[in-house]
Amino acid sequence: MSGKYFKLFERNVNEVVKFILAGYLPRKVFDDKVIRDAVFGFNIFYKHEINIIDSPLMQRLRRVYQTALAFYTYPSASHSRFEHSLSCVGLAEKILSSLTRKKPRLIPNYTETWAEVRLAALLHDCGHGPFSHASEAFLEEFDEFEQLREENPSLFKNAQAHEILGYFIVRSKDFEKLLWKPITELYSNEDNPFCALSRINLENVAFMIIGKEHPDRSKGKYLAQIVNGPFDVDKLDYLKRDGYFTGLQTAMDVDRLLITLDVKEDTQELCTDISGATTLEQLMFCKMLLFSSVYHHHKVRASAVAFRSLLEMIQGEKEYTLKGLDLSSPFQLLSLNDYDLFNSLHKIAEVNNIVHLLSNRHLPRRALVISRDTIKNEESWVKFSNLGIVDEGKNNLQNENFVRYIRQNIASVVGEKMLNIHFDMPDPPRFRRIALETKVRISRDRYISLDDIYPTEGWVRGYAMYRYRSYIFCPPGQERRVGEASYYILSKNGIKLNEKAFLLAKQEDSLIFSLFPKLVQSTKNGGI
Repeated sequence: MSGKYFKLFERNVNEVVKFILAGYLPRKVFDDKVIRDAVFGFNIFYKHEINIIDSPLMQRLRRVYQTALAFYTYPSASHSRFEHSLSCVGLAEKILSSLTRKKPRLIPNYTETWAEVRLAALLHDCGHGPFSHASEAFLEEFDEFEQLREENPSLFKNAQAHEILGYFIVRSKDFEKLLWKPITELYSNEDNPFCALSRINLENVAFMIIGKEHPDRSKGKYLAQIVNGPFDVDKLDYLKRDGYFTGLQTAMDVDRLLITLDVKEDTQELCTDISGATTLEQLMFCKMLLFSSVYHHHKVRASAVAFRSLLEMIQGEKEYTLKGLDLSSPFQLLSLNDYDLFNSLHKIAEVNNIVHLLSNRHLPRRALVISRDTIKNEESWVKFSNLGIVDEGKNNLQNENFVRYIRQNIASVVGEKMLNIHFDMPDPPRFRRIALETKVRISRDRYISLDDIYPTEGWVRGYAMYRYRSYIFCPPGQERRVGEASYYILSKNGIKLNEKAFLLAKQEDSLIFSLFPKLVQSTKNGGI
């Protein structure tokens, strides 16, 4: 584990951790604590975990909304990454209990291993930026992440940006120096009979956050999969929690799944008995429902692109800052939370204006809707779907450049800043990993993948065909101008649309055909 970019992440993340933890002094906790959760009930936390929970590193997550700005559409969806993280610890405990009940000698050195899994579940989201996944796409545009993945593919190839940051936070020198070491010094073995804290390996915790087992630890893959795997505690919690707080009626029998869990002995992978496969199908169905109704709702997407444009504006102008940060580095987002956006009085009037609009739900409007229903012919559909909507969200640089190219041309035609024009192509839900990596036991020594039971390629293509929506967003009042310009520009680039592209954007009075000559003349003068 070395290399130029690995060391860059180590150095920069450590500086942020040092800043966040400055002044925090863990105090001795005399009793374990029980915390009630609205979704999963009571969870118990050990003394050393309470010290972690009370630290600024975890307390920041109270001010990071789990579903970004979805509360503008679903008012009760104001739950945070903090409560989600606590609940993941409880689910990890239940999985560990279920596994050891079946195989009492399964986990070697089970006390510290058990504690490491719980810590990884607790800290798995500590690398999230403000508004959770709304800032994830912004993070992913920093070259440092791609360069780190290319330098260390075995570690980070499939890791998301916030998981990578979480990995470096937990293994940073100042995390150990300012937080972990003072905690271990508070408790003797008599104070903490659960395990000797000195035997807990933070490297193991960091590896679990990115879904990897430590190279020096053999036969521990299932432990990492509890925290980050095809059906990990993160998914089990957020699918149920997000459904609960948005008010969607989602059914997922988590308790039934826990009973069926096991470990495949030859590969040490987490698996389930055939009787648990139905619960995993419920999980995928809930995921599809939440994506179509919540995460991809046009107002939720509008709020996400508005927030993204604010970050891009600050990043692109030298004199603009957010809480004194110019966002020139991905590591700066670790010092921010959602309240920093809404509660700060910014020095630059233009920044203040965008923050005012966003905080008062004055959001961009739909100018055009792009979906299978609104695309005119098969050739155009192939062109559009090749941009990544049936490829588990793995859009490449070429596609990002295409989106930017379309935005630039629309902005040029209508005489608007590119920051105010958005070609939003949200990532589709990822079903394939759950199905392909999940092992299902159908007899004593025979296993198949979940995909053999429920072929998820159909789920992915079905979502792309019937549920997926991409949008052109613009400032209020410019919907028709931007929609008509977008229609023409997309057509010139191989994506031909029909009248439903306007009707689904609630534009029934489009003058697109009568304005064609003007748009053609505009593009001849430099629009495209």
